[in-house]
Amino acid sequence: YIVNITAAKTNTIQGQRVVEFVINVKVDEKEWTVSRRYSVLFEMHKRLKGRFPGQVPDFPPRINLFTKEDAAFIEKRRLLLNKYFVSLKQELYETDEVQSVLEIHRLTQNVSGNVAKPPSFASFRLDNIPVAIPVLCVD
Repeated sequence: YIVNITAAKTNTIQGQRVVEFVINVKVDEKEWTVSRRYSVLFEMHKRLKGRFPGQVPDFPPRINLFTKEDAAFIEKRRLLLNKYFVSLKQELYETDEVQSVLEIHRLTQNVSGNVAKPPSFASFRLDNIPVAIPVLCVD
């Protein structure tokens, strides 16, 4: 897995300016781009940290609202987020959390051999990610 945050772009959603980070993902010979807000990446990080304590790198800190749209701050955050993904252990890229956020499931093929269609970002919610819960069975 090769993941690089190549840019940050500002969009207006429901009248509010938001920053989305453009993430280039490369797996084997396949390459694509997704855009994600900091809040989605932070939620992914929290879930990883809960499932794999001590194995997840530090995440760039939240900020106060006054520096949110500052170009220098956004660039610094982009660099820190890029560093986060570079330092993320390769086995963590196999988790449902990372696979969903980066749309790695795009590589999954259905029975007909067509590439499975990823969910639209509008319908994407991290709370829909399945979490395996170990069950102890005793005879």
